[in-house]
Amino acid sequence: MNDSVELALQFEKMRDGTANAALEIIIQGLKEYFDPFDIKYNEDLVHFRQYYMESPNTHQMYIGKWNGEIVCTGALSIEDIYTGRIQRLSVKTEFRKMGFGAEMLIFLESIAAEQGFDKIVLETNRDWEKAIRLYQRAHYIEETRSEEEIHFCKVLAF
Repeated sequence: MNDSVELALQFEKMRDGTANAALEIIIQGLKEYFDPFDIKYNEDLVHFRQYYMESPNTHQMYIGKWNGEIVCTGALSIEDIYTGRIQRLSVKTEFRKMGFGAEMLIFLESIAAEQGFDKIVLETNRDWEKAIRLYQRAHYIEETRSEEEIHFCKVLAF
């Protein structure tokens, strides 16, 4: 009998067998902020598999597993030749406050560096305080702020 518990996340690219669970985690998180939530305003979610699985050179979705369960997601997209964009960083509700969002962010930064990006950009809604604190703790710098969003940037160290 093996009752061991994994101490770290296991990361992998999303594949067909994990796409539904990944999409569910993302939608679950969005529903916490948008009531009602309407998927039609999120083109990448409407065409989730096409966007993240059929365009691997421009959009890559990753999942984080803990004890075999998918607990978080994060995507890296090409913004331009020098810049990657992190998006869809979501942690399953019951696994929050365990550091998984920060771990996924660090993992995505490492993938961006491996792919030769000089910097990463990301955005979040202006009233999503937990996400803002996560990005600030990870040394992202606020570039612009609108009525609804904050845009962050981080130069990758080499």
